[in-house]
Amino acid sequence: MRAFRLRPFLWGLLSGLWLAGPRVSVAEPLENSETNSTPLKVAVSLEGGPGALPTHDACVTIGTNRFAFVIPEGYRLSTTDSSKLTLVSGDLSSLITWRIVGPVPAEGAELDPSEYRNLVMSRHTGGKIMEEFSAVAGGERGPAFDMRWGGPAGLERRELAVFAKSPWGIVEFDLVSSLDGFGEARQQLNTIMLTFRASDEKGKLVMPGFSDRL
Repeated sequence: MRAFRLRPFLWGLLSGLWLAGPRVSVAEPLENSETNSTPLKVAVSLEGGPGALPTHDACVTIGTNRFAFVIPEGYRLSTTDSSKLTLVSGDLSSLITWRIVGPVPAEGAELDPSEYRNLVMSRHTGGKIMEEFSAVAGGERGPAFDMRWGGPAGLERRELAVFAKSPWGIVEFDLVSSLDGFGEARQQLNTIMLTFRASDEKGKLVMPGFSDRL
């Protein structure tokens, strides 16, 4: 019975996320920025060593800029859209997407939650934000929105969208999940955000290691 329910759920996700046009930008000029117009390239590397747990890292290159994060256990990559990276859970109950939504803000400027609230609300007619808070990704704190919305066949979904600054642009981490799988999927999203790294001005990218004694 569970597998039967997941299939229409996945079809709804595919029709609503993968087959839809580009998501609405916070402002029109952001869609024309160099970073957003440059296709991303993705490679997966196996990292580890003496005393460290092996991890599969997603290494994303956009122009001369590089990003990386640990791929959660049980998720696989999809790169059918060159503007974002999508991870699909093994049971097909959740999707996590990562992309750049805008250029680097002025030095010292904070992200305006109202702009990103309007962005997430514009995606789903009838959606409702259940909670608004701040979250950390790659050492940067930004606005986060926990919302619910109804999809095809009356399947209700839960979505968590997190926005944060990076040296090369505003990044978004977005989780869409079934209601019963949200708690576990959110833990996997946290893995991505906590391990997210961006290259420095010299192109150096350093990923954190995890001890096998933990």
